[in-house]
Amino acid sequence: MLKHSVSVFVGLLGLFSSASAQINNLIDEEAYKAQVKFVSEFFNRFNGREFHPGIDSKDPEKYTQNLRYLFDIDFISSNRETNQKRALSFIDSVVENRVSIHFEDPSWFAKAKCHAILKGHEVDFDIILTVESRGLEMYKWVITDVEGSEFLLTPSTCSRDIFILPNEHESNFMKLHELTKGKDDYISLYSSVQHPVDPLSVFNTLVYYGLLEIEYVYDIEFHFLQVPGYIFIIKEKERDSFNSGWLITELSEATSGDKTQILEKLYPLEYRKSGFETNPQQIANLTETKIPDIETAKEKIEGFFRTINQFIQQPEKLNSNPNLLTSSYPKQFEEFVKGRYSFTIHDKISKLIAEKYELKSENDCKLDILLSWLSLPDSGVESVNVSNLHFFNDEKINPRYRDKFLLLKGIINTEGEKKISEEAVFFIYNDQIAGIKEISECY
Repeated sequence: MLKHSVSVFVGLLGLFSSASAQINNLIDEEAYKAQVKFVSEFFNRFNGREFHPGIDSKDPEKYTQNLRYLFDIDFISSNRETNQKRALSFIDSVVENRVSIHFEDPSWFAKAKCHAILKGHEVDFDIILTVESRGLEMYKWVITDVEGSEFLLTPSTCSRDIFILPNEHESNFMKLHELTKGKDDYISLYSSVQHPVDPLSVFNTLVYYGLLEIEYVYDIEFHFLQVPGYIFIIKEKERDSFNSGWLITELSEATSGDKTQILEKLYPLEYRKSGFETNPQQIANLTETKIPDIETAKEKIEGFFRTINQFIQQPEKLNSNPNLLTSSYPKQFEEFVKGRYSFTIHDKISKLIAEKYELKSENDCKLDILLSWLSLPDSGVESVNVSNLHFFNDEKINPRYRDKFLLLKGIINTEGEKKISEEAVFFIYNDQIAGIKEISECY
């Protein structure tokens, strides 16, 4: 059910149109502020961290209005009745599901339209790029796929008579010499049906041997799969208007199965390793944060501290010099903290560790250094425990934390010579602990 009046969207369209007529090809200060100048600015407005300058900060509907302003006027106007309703339904889905988008999400990708020269001929094709981790909190764009007839190796003739004879092994496969001297576009007919042509491999080979040269990229668009029920595309719209910059230019309805098919192509190894099939439930593994229920999260946190205490009693052999430690830690902890997030431990404990190792005092430390310290006879800690775990929610919490993680608050206590009792917030992601922070660091 649409929760917002369609007439409100119509009113915004009127605002865009009249503003454009008044500017007279000169972007004034207000229009410049309204422009979504960067993709990162689109992210901030979508997530409600920045707002269109035309929105009253006291307006209870300011978030939904902010989302309306992210739509391209031309897209809405092209089929006003259909696109307005779809856009408002899309906004409802964003709000109801508390969707936020982030750079490191696997569920968005870029499509770069390229003009190139292939063996002396001009060609156009698309390169698909996704974000990939290159270390703790560091990322890079990688080429995931290419789209273009040039990379399909389609033979000019498809015939059942083109194959390697079944007795060819008796002549040491002499035909291999002949097939590479014949018509070269038949080569794919000799390949196994179990190994179809991979366009990206063809692209890599052509570039590797200097047969393909990209002259320029003439268009870019970004596709987002995070919103339940929809896929949307943003492109940069350059015009003298309050409705300009990076805007939603396409919006289509999509099932979880539709998204899974896209993700299977973007991340084939992820699906292969996990044995994924195309069904609505499994898409959550790549497109949405897998948030466990609170009781499961409590058990995970309590299990983590039990494992720490077992380690204190029987520490593994870790180098006591933190400068020589790697980011690895005993395997019994992988169930609780394994993942792409940097694990942090609480403030007062980290200060004790810094003091012990004569390091610069930091607000956090990695798990391996914590374990190294706890394994020392003079750490002064006999056990570390947690109590009073409960759901942590506050409207002032950083949206990125609130929307991406399940947050539980609890009290960390140490027993032994060093006694500490502090409140902390546990960040739970994909059934694992991503980190522990002070409450003040959550805002």
